Amino acid sequence: FGVEWLLMSSKDPVSGNTSIFFMVDGLLLYSNLNAPAIAGALSLKLGEPGYGFTTITTFENPIQSMTYLDGAGKELQKHSFTGLGLVVQQTVYDAIGSEALGTKATRIEGIAPVYQTDFVESFDPETGIMEGKVADSHPEAEGFPYLRNKFKPTAQSLVIEK
Repeated sequence: FGVEWLLMSSKDPVSGNTSIFFMVDGLLLYSNLNAPAIAGALSLKLGEPGYGFTTITTFENPIQSMTYLDGAGKELQKHSFTGLGLVVQQTVYDAIGSEALGTKATRIEGIAPVYQTDFVESFDPETGIMEGKVADSHPEAEGFPYLRNKFKPTAQSLVIEK
């Protein structure tokens, strides 16, 4: 039923509410955002004999962040968990695999710390217009919520302008 289990619980310093996430092998099985603050001792119980926990680690006030990579080890998304949601940034690559765009850091409340498939839904390289949650969250950017790299037209493809 999975090898790596992760139970995260964070208290938001502003509201005092607690967010709880339970993941097994990177798959989110349970989440509860804006739960009342946890009071008392935490206990984990298993209903089946022969199962148990071997390594339990706790942290006080951790900085919770994740980086999602593709199969080639290139960074896709960075997440920082705030207690009530995420701050997300995404890298978009061009047709030859060069880092073409980096989105603005975007705060999205009320979501679990999992890969955001709708963060960048589309990007038109001709017009430069981007669609998705990042564009919706930055209406002042008018469809351009990113920094774009301009490459030198040589074999090295050096970045000459950001």
